Amino acid sequence: MDKIKKTIAENIAQAKKTLSDLELKTGSDITTYEQAVASAQTDLDNAKSTYQRAIDNKEDAALTTVDDKLAVAKTALDTINTIITDTDAKSVLSVKNTSYLDSTKNSYNQANESLAAATAGYNAAKINKIVVAINQALDGASDALNKTFASLNNCFNALENTITSSDFTQTDLDAYKTSVNTKLTTASLRRRSAAQ
Repeated sequence: MDKIKKTIAENIAQAKKTLSDLELKTGSDITTYEQAVASAQTDLDNAKSTYQRAIDNKEDAALTTVDDKLAVAKTALDTINTIITDTDAKSVLSVKNTSYLDSTKNSYNQANESLAAATAGYNAAKINKIVVAINQALDGASDALNKTFASLNNCFNALENTITSSDFTQTDLDAYKTSVNTKLTTASLRRRSAAQ
């Protein structure tokens, strides 16, 4: 009986020591399984971080694209406004066919409304940075750019149907045509890059 008690006491002491050793593990005592779990967790954390950086980069690129499109549209609309409000050109602008001037003014107003909405969408997307808002901002910028492009076309046609006068010379007319043509080219390039 004494021998059995002694053996049991030794087994209990050994179990307590083993338990104590397990509770006081150091980095060198980690098992292969535990190392694999720790390594997998590190890999998962790195993958999440890389994925999030990629998402952030795509969001930033999309917002940069929106900003670029809005700047192109605004500059083009400023050019159209300068032309249709030019007091020297007022009496001769699109006199050969006044429907082009009417179309220019209508499409200009539509493009301005679209630009205002797209700018608001862009500002919201910059703050929220959620996919839905960014996609809406991209769509809004594309719509504003398309409407601006249409207005530029109408404006160019109005200029083609303009005559010159002592107040509005051929040089003035040619400068406006060149300016509108440049804006058309820029807007066209932005529209094509957006479609790709």
